[in-house]
Amino acid sequence: MNQEVNPYESLLESTTPNQPPAILKMSSTLQKTLSNFRAQTLALGVLWIIIGGLAIIGGTLIMVVALNDNSSVVNNDQDSSTNGFLFYYGLFSGIMGLVWIVVGLKTISKSVTAIYIGLTLSTLSMIGNVLTFSLCPALILVAAVFQSIHVLRFSRILTQNGIPLTAKPSNDGW
Repeated sequence: MNQEVNPYESLLESTTPNQPPAILKMSSTLQKTLSNFRAQTLALGVLWIIIGGLAIIGGTLIMVVALNDNSSVVNNDQDSSTNGFLFYYGLFSGIMGLVWIVVGLKTISKSVTAIYIGLTLSTLSMIGNVLTFSLCPALILVAAVFQSIHVLRFSRILTQNGIPLTAKPSNDGW
């Protein structure tokens, strides 16, 4: 009996509806691409969650300073207008922190749209940090931008080959 390879045969293992499919038949290049995609989306999502957490903490501290009437940080004739600005700046920072956290969580769950949003946020934040000469955060965001571009390239390769982005590697081929 001659066993020919069927070029139209599915690459996916049959799974239950609640589990992502495991890839059974895949070239070593695609296996490495899938592995890199999974590892880098996790790292990128965690980075964006950390950035969001820091923004929430910073925004909360700024709002506390703005609400404190005896603040030594703001000590001039325009206390109320400066405190109002600081309060809204802290509120904006906290809201943006929540956006970063949501984008990070969606990135970990392999959402390409979240990666595009995170890339946009990272680029805008990087430009702002460069313009204010905050070089350390700018360098971290440069790394996040490059990693986002790599993750998007990996996702494009995987989808072009018919491999779902939520696929998990099987134990047989790894």
